[in-house]
Amino acid sequence: MLRYLGRKATRHVIRKESILLVVATWLLSALIAALPFYFSNTLRNPLDAYFEAISGLTTTGSTLIAPKSFDEEGKEQLLTLQSPEGTALYSYYGTVDPVIDSNTGATLQGLEAVGKAVLVWRSFLQWLGGMGIIVLFLTILPALGVGGKTLYQTETTGPVYEGISPRLKDTASLLWKLYIFLSLLETVLLLLTNHSLGILDAVCITFSNLSTGGFALHAESIGYYNNAYTEAVVILFMILGSVNFALYFHIIRMQLYKLCQTDVFLFFSLILIGSLVTSLAIVGAPNENLRANSTTYSFLEALRT
Repeated sequence: MLRYLGRKATRHVIRKESILLVVATWLLSALIAALPFYFSNTLRNPLDAYFEAISGLTTTGSTLIAPKSFDEEGKEQLLTLQSPEGTALYSYYGTVDPVIDSNTGATLQGLEAVGKAVLVWRSFLQWLGGMGIIVLFLTILPALGVGGKTLYQTETTGPVYEGISPRLKDTASLLWKLYIFLSLLETVLLLLTNHSLGILDAVCITFSNLSTGGFALHAESIGYYNNAYTEAVVILFMILGSVNFALYFHIIRMQLYKLCQTDVFLFFSLILIGSLVTSLAIVGAPNENLRANSTTYSFLEALRT
C-alpha cells in the first residue's frame, strides 16, 4: 500500500527515513509475531505477548512464560522471587495455567504446559532475529539506495564492516545461505550425538542457539537433556553464532590473513580465559545438580558447567 501511495516519488530515501522505516518494520513485525501467543491463550495479556515477541526477534531471551500457582480453594497465589540469601526481591503472578497431560495424567506447568506449536514459533522468532535485519535488506532496502548500505554497516556484528559482495542484495543472500547451512549442520549433529533427542527438540535448540537467543523447550533448558555431547554441540554453535559472519567467507575464500584481527583474537581469548578462570573458581564447590556424579565439582564438571 505504501509503495502504491509513493509511486510518484522521485527522491531517494535519506538516512533518517531509512532508520525510521526499519524501526517501524521491527515494531510491526513484533506485533504480528505476538499474535500466536495471544490467540492461543498462552499469554492472555497483549502486552505480555508483545514482550515475548520482541524478546524473540531481538534474540534477547527474556521470557514472561511462568507457571501459575493456585491454593487448595482454586484461588491464584502471588509468587515471590527470593535471592540466595532468602530476601524477597519481588512478587508476581504466573502467566501460564497448569494443564493435565491426557496420556500420563501428570500436571504440566510453565513451559511444559505450553503447546509445541507455540514453542516452535517462539524459537523460530529467535532464529529470524539472528539474521532478521537482513530480511529487510533482501526484500525492501536494496531499492532505497545508500540508506540500506549504511544500515548494514551499522547492524553488522563487530567492528569489521567490509561488504562480502559488491551488491547489498547479494550480501544478504550469501549471509542467509551460510546461516541456513550452519542451522542444518547443528540440527544434524544434535541428532547424531544424542539419539534420544527428538527432531522437534533439535530444531528448536538450533533456532535458539545459533541466534544466541536462548529460548528453550523445558524449564531446565539444556540441562534437561543431561547429555555432554548435546552440550558440546550447543557450546560450539553458540560460539559460531557469535562470530562476525563475514569471517566465514574469508575462510571459504582461503583469505586466512583477514582473520588476524584484534577483535577476533580478543573475542576468543575472553572465552578461553573466562571459562578457565570460572571453572577453577568453582572446583571443589558443592554441586547441587541432582544428576551429577559427585557432590562437589571436579575440574571437568566445572569446565562443562
